Amino acid sequence: MWNGVGPGFLPYTKGAFDHIDEMADLGFEWNSYPGAAPRPTTPELRIADLDRDGLEKEIIYGCLMVNDLIDDADLRVWVNARYNDWVSDFAKRSTRTGFFRWLSSPTTDPKAAAAESAALRQDGIEGR
Repeated sequence: MWNGVGPGFLPYTKGAFDHIDEMADLGFEWNSYPGAAPRPTTPELRIADLDRDGLEKEIIYGCLMVNDLIDDADLRVWVNARYNDWVSDFAKRSTRTGFFRWLSSPTTDPKAAAAESAALRQDGIEGR
């Protein structure tokens, strides 16, 4: 499902989360039907959202529990690397320097985490 809300990544339901209701009142939409366009998907859309909210900077982070949800060690490493590729590309494509990347690493495998960190540094990517 695209554009899920809350930790369960559920369709938007008015009254479930006050801060989400505030966002909906300002025009943010959660189109959760199959084929819906996820938002924000581009630096340009995200910058427009930040400008509307009066914000200059943002920390971009992915699924914080990905390492807990995936049992297969090789798949965890792959998922973390793909997220890091995406978030780094997103920040590089931005016309604003206010995107800080929260890089993800396989927390259950220190050697894999060190290898991912080294690969990112070799590509000139600094993260938090």
